[in-house]
Amino acid sequence: MKNIFALTLATAFVAFSSTVAFANPVGIDLDIQCPIVQNQSSMLSNYGDFIAGYGLERIKGQGDFPIYFKSKNSVNEIPAKLENYYNSAAEYNSTTGEITCKYASGKGEPFFEVNYTLTNGKGGKAEFLGDDRINILIPFGF
Repeated sequence: MKNIFALTLATAFVAFSSTVAFANPVGIDLDIQCPIVQNQSSMLSNYGDFIAGYGLERIKGQGDFPIYFKSKNSVNEIPAKLENYYNSAAEYNSTTGEITCKYASGKGEPFFEVNYTLTNGKGGKAEFLGDDRINILIPFGF
């Protein structure tokens, strides 16, 4: 009788524990601001071999943290001065966690893009896409 009671109690505990341990995922809300060509604090620069600059990351609305964006592709045809460029799109790749900021020129110069990979940023969902910013919800927990 004691063994049956102990087994029943253990089974109930395991069943209850598994229910508590597997709650729905919670999302972490990220706002990413792409570097802006005309803004001195986050200005993009052409370094000859690459283009780079600082954007901003805001986690759950708590402060702005600088993040470094850098081009991956050749920038040989991009002019040294980027004053004719503007933010044209922001994208998020959920399989890699990469943020891509795209730039176009009002004077017909070649387009370019800069990238930043979020740490632990895979599997999220873009909630908002703008020309110069993006909002992403990253799943967290079980």
